Amino acid sequence: MFVGLYGCSKNYGLSVCLFWCSRFRFFVRLFRCHLVKFHQTHSLLCSFFNLQKHTRNKNEKQHDRIFRTSPMRKSCVLFGKTLLVVLPYSNCIVRLKTAMVGYIGKRVAWRRCFLIFWLCVASYLSVLAQSRASARCFRVMEYNVENLFDCEHDTLKDDLQFTPSGSYEWTPGKYWRKLNAVARGIVLGATQDDEFHVPDIIGLCEVENDSVLHSLTRRSLLRGAGYEYVMTNSPDNRGIDVALLYQPLTFKLLNHYSLRIDTIAEMRPTRDILYVKGETFLGELNVFMVHFPSRSRGERATRPFRQEAMNRLCQSLDSICRQEPEAKILIMGDFNDYSDDKTLRQLHERSFVEVTSPERISFPPGIKGTYRYQGLWGSLDHVFVSASLLSSFRSSAIASHPSLVEYDSKYGGMRPYRFFRGPTIYGGYSDHLPILVEFSY
Repeated sequence: MFVGLYGCSKNYGLSVCLFWCSRFRFFVRLFRCHLVKFHQTHSLLCSFFNLQKHTRNKNEKQHDRIFRTSPMRKSCVLFGKTLLVVLPYSNCIVRLKTAMVGYIGKRVAWRRCFLIFWLCVASYLSVLAQSRASARCFRVMEYNVENLFDCEHDTLKDDLQFTPSGSYEWTPGKYWRKLNAVARGIVLGATQDDEFHVPDIIGLCEVENDSVLHSLTRRSLLRGAGYEYVMTNSPDNRGIDVALLYQPLTFKLLNHYSLRIDTIAEMRPTRDILYVKGETFLGELNVFMVHFPSRSRGERATRPFRQEAMNRLCQSLDSICRQEPEAKILIMGDFNDYSDDKTLRQLHERSFVEVTSPERISFPPGIKGTYRYQGLWGSLDHVFVSASLLSSFRSSAIASHPSLVEYDSKYGGMRPYRFFRGPTIYGGYSDHLPILVEFSY
């Protein structure tokens, strides 16, 4: 009897020790995230006051007249008389009156250091002061950025229209403005109730190549956010691909590869499906990023093309579910189909749930979708999750910042504020609105 009690107590003590060891590792990882956030914030604020030199390549130097601002100025969003200084990793923003910005711009060393110190302290304390529910949140964004091309011609692709001599007159100046517009669109899309929360992963559609992604993550407004990326190299005729940006602290990359979609009669080569697997606070997460064939030749004529793409996606999903029935899977992207279309029903038949359906997603006032065509709103962008991930689902919303939309003078109401139409630059962002989905852990 005593031996049995001793054995039980020994197993119990071992289980308690293992439990607290696992919790200790969790809190160490969480503390490490906050510590890196603090140092990253300090680095960005230093660059704002020109304490670090910012190097530009030749294209940037040619257009220094357009971007004659300090590096941190590109990490700021101006609303009226208030400057919102984006502090990546800190899940917050610092509000500075423009008059104060002019004051702190004076080149007095002790004033700059004093202000930098207190802004860093305020940033770090704001992280610690967040509620537990808000802090323990995994954020996902999906965004079709509309033709993010560089201005160089790829001899294997049909991208001549996005060159200086092409129909879009795509000069280096326009290219850099588009890069920063996409970065601002991501920041505004992740800003809710004047609070900026850094998305842990961002799925992007319509990006051209690795050079574009490198410039977006290393030279645009997002360069201080610490994003890494993976992308496809598709046989698409125009040369557009899909990509996934991720925060290495909250999404540890384990594996990634592309899924090639076979063509059928009258079907042109299309974008690959991007598969990415990573370790998160939610557990191991399998992410699929898609951009199915468009409806450019009519919905009925192009429906078989999207069906072929869905068949390839379902093959991979079935393979994962057979090996790991409780796998956590997230599928997102531009499906070029609506929620009630036949193509998407195949995911519902496999017990995947659309967390961006009209019943679950939050619509901003006057906005009824992510895309507007001829005055009608619709959602071609979707996010699906497996049943094992649905329990962690918290909320989904279409980006509601007023700067992302404009008034539609032809049909009335609001529409996405586009960056260009043909060679004319309007200064907006994209013809799609970003989607933000949150999960709790």
